[in-house]
Amino acid sequence: METALTREQQPGPDRRPIDVDGNAATSRAIFSLRATMNKRRQSYFRNSLDLRDKVQVKILRKRLKVSNQQFASIARKSGSSISAITKEAKVI
Repeated sequence: METALTREQQPGPDRRPIDVDGNAATSRAIFSLRATMNKRRQSYFRNSLDLRDKVQVKILRKRLKVSNQQFASIARKSGSSISAITKEAKVI
């Protein structure tokens, strides 16, 4: 049997929605599932490096055979462009 939520129980900007049975844990799971489903997909570009992605940085750093400090210096100078990072690594 479904019960209507009163005005105090209605979800607002500072309240999380509750389900019909009043189980907040179930409603949090549903709420988080909806949030992840609506999350925007990341778009990757072939010629630019996402410096926040540890895997991309590690792969490129190993391919160029430079240390962490050298790679950080190169990335600061040249930005996130893979071709610019490669050119700068050849100079060092």
